[in-house]
Amino acid sequence: MKNQETTVLYINPVPRESAQGRHKQQYVSIDPKTGRLIDSKTMGKVAEDNVTHTYSFEINPNTNKLQTGLDELIKNPYKGMEVTRVMSDYGLTAEWREVLEDLVKQDRIKLQTDFEIKANVNPGFYTDEVKGGGNLFNRGWGTAKWDQEKTFLQDFKMVLYPRPNRISDETPRGRLLMQLAKNQYRIAKDRNSINNSIHNFFISEENESAVLLNQKKERISEAYFHYYKLIKQETPYRRYQLCCLLKDVKGNNIVKGEIADEKVQAALSSYIDADNTNQMQNIDYFIDKVEMLDSPELAVKFEIEYLVQLALNNHVMTTLDGYLVWHSKSDKENLSKFTDVDKLVSFLIDEFKKYNPKDEDVTNWYKELYDEVKLKGGWLND
Repeated sequence: MKNQETTVLYINPVPRESAQGRHKQQYVSIDPKTGRLIDSKTMGKVAEDNVTHTYSFEINPNTNKLQTGLDELIKNPYKGMEVTRVMSDYGLTAEWREVLEDLVKQDRIKLQTDFEIKANVNPGFYTDEVKGGGNLFNRGWGTAKWDQEKTFLQDFKMVLYPRPNRISDETPRGRLLMQLAKNQYRIAKDRNSINNSIHNFFISEENESAVLLNQKKERISEAYFHYYKLIKQETPYRRYQLCCLLKDVKGNNIVKGEIADEKVQAALSSYIDADNTNQMQNIDYFIDKVEMLDSPELAVKFEIEYLVQLALNNHVMTTLDGYLVWHSKSDKENLSKFTDVDKLVSFLIDEFKKYNPKDEDVTNWYKELYDEVKLKGGWLND
């Protein structure tokens, strides 16, 4: 299994004054690496240590699913690896083999999948579905499967004490506790976000090793280098293409429709300069896409991905029931539906390579899609 940097965060009680003076009590922590005492700090607690708070993953009323944050898309750390290597490194069961065949080809995967691999549990074990345990008030939710047993995450609990609570991502449970802390509405994201009428705790620190911090700074600098090259050396069309392909952590495109170059530049800048926990995911995605332009083979893929995105933006194609539907080809079974974007892009790359403008009598599906998108007003430079 790969060695990874450890992330640690502390969940502190929201400072409040206690009539008994508990908020003035102090604590001394120990650095786990050096064994040295760290300067004492005020606990800010308002209850004794045996008074605890227990939290679970909340149910999102809009989706009727658990609010876990595990649907976040991350850069795929297993891309390009041999399936047998992944299974061996993480001791995975045979149930993973078929999943990994596709997974090692993907640019981005769900955080849920990464957690499941690292924990050596079955695919889908960390599902956000709600099952079992219905009551008089919530059994009306049509998507809940009340006749089944509760899922692992439904029963997952975090107990916090009225003092600094240390959590690290060194274990499967620790990783899930971090997700629960970050997605629990009673816990503020940081000290500046505290609302005393809502929050009982806040995330006070998230430490990164010096090496990891330097890597992060280098990655940010790399992103800015590519950004300035785009501004100084590329055309408005190229900048627009890239902007159309960029997605946020939930997989949503940051722009849709044709916009002025000034707004494109502003969107690119905001994307890599996001002052939040998503900045590094944005930067990884940005660099992945912009570096495609430096490789002749990947540059073709870049153009095809852009064409597919324009097809979706201009309703030539639609995502429906888990498929990408090409509306004008509804009479052709092998063209009307694609199970995912990667398969569609691979198909169109093959068609692009076969395309010869002189063969006017030969149907080419890349050219068919190109002409249809352009007819609908998609920005395509011949």
